[in-house]
Amino acid sequence: MTELSLGVGVPTSAAPGDDPAVIAQEAERLGYDFVSAADHPCGTEPSYETTTMLTWIAAHTSRIKVASRVLAVPFRSPAMVAKLAASLDLLSGGRFILGLGGGYSDQEIAALGGPVLSPAEKIGGLAEAIQVIRGAWTHSGYTQHGRHHSVRDLEMEPKPTRPIPVWLGTFGPRALAVTGRLADG
Repeated sequence: MTELSLGVGVPTSAAPGDDPAVIAQEAERLGYDFVSAADHPCGTEPSYETTTMLTWIAAHTSRIKVASRVLAVPFRSPAMVAKLAASLDLLSGGRFILGLGGGYSDQEIAALGGPVLSPAEKIGGLAEAIQVIRGAWTHSGYTQHGRHHSVRDLEMEPKPTRPIPVWLGTFGPRALAVTGRLADG
């Protein structure tokens, strides 16, 4: 039997008076299983960086899980994502869910200095990123030579104390195949 989890989205708004921790505390009080936040670091509206905000929320709650919805792989090095995910999971007592995606907004990717990628390249990069992240979490001296992401003799401590769930935001047959093959949801 598959367990059903219910979550609520928390805006990353950094406008005066907005407090994401208050929303998460209310969601926790109401019995939700997780809160999630989108990853859109660019724009004219003031906003918090997603993983920093989720860390803040985790520090101000006790039970509710925190999830990225979804970190765009072209914005960050997969090895650094592995480190931030392991850190957030350890600091929150095992309450982090790593949501990843290939990055749908070419404008946002370009604004942050990333390359323009075809849909196939985004899916390939997403698959390789998951392999780097899981490799960093489970192996010492991890090496991977990929078309999109490579690491050599990667040492990362501490390792997560549990398998951190990896959820993907994907659509289309190729991306859904990656979800089925490499992700937890």
